[in-house]
Amino acid sequence: MLRRTGLVVKRQTGRIQSTLYGSNWRGVKVAASELRAGEFVDLGGERGLAVVQKSTKAGGTGRGLSYLHLDFKDVKSGAKWSNRFRPAELLERAIVEIISVQYLYEQSDTYVFLDSSTFEQLEVSKRALGESGAFLSTNLDLKASQYEGSIVDIIFPQHLSMTVKSAERPGAQASPTNKPAILENGVRVGVPPFVSPGDRILIKLGPQGPEYVGRG
Repeated sequence: MLRRTGLVVKRQTGRIQSTLYGSNWRGVKVAASELRAGEFVDLGGERGLAVVQKSTKAGGTGRGLSYLHLDFKDVKSGAKWSNRFRPAELLERAIVEIISVQYLYEQSDTYVFLDSSTFEQLEVSKRALGESGAFLSTNLDLKASQYEGSIVDIIFPQHLSMTVKSAERPGAQASPTNKPAILENGVRVGVPPFVSPGDRILIKLGPQGPEYVGRG
């Protein structure tokens, strides 16, 4: 399973119209309350294209929901912020193409991927991928979301198998609380007390960062 829906959403500002690879496309109206994590939103202006990280209901009354908060992540800079919307506020949805890519190498501020179909080299900024970039390895085959000719997201597998490089020793008494561990790529993650250096574990890349899933 992959962790993206392959959808882009654009806030409605009058006429329903978007550009998809240089051609006009009639959009589909979507209420803000229908948005889910993983969908893309074009907020226009300086904000531009972003991905929804979380949707939170707020301001509820006996008559229903008065507004909601959507948490966003900028697909270029990786910056995060929240906006408030009316539940019925209309947005425009457009299609993002899902393509197969292979990770090649990193440059000073970008990661370079190869489009497996066209053999074109595509770049993604390190700021946009954030900590997820540490889980890239040479020749790793992945999926990517492409919008208007540019990669807007790298789609990692639901679970990644990683080796634990170091971990704190468990205390004299058993505890259900996670302890810190360092993975083979240098990323820090919380793991159960029974995990030891050299163990293979499964990691999930969630909106809040890498999370322990189980033994791998």
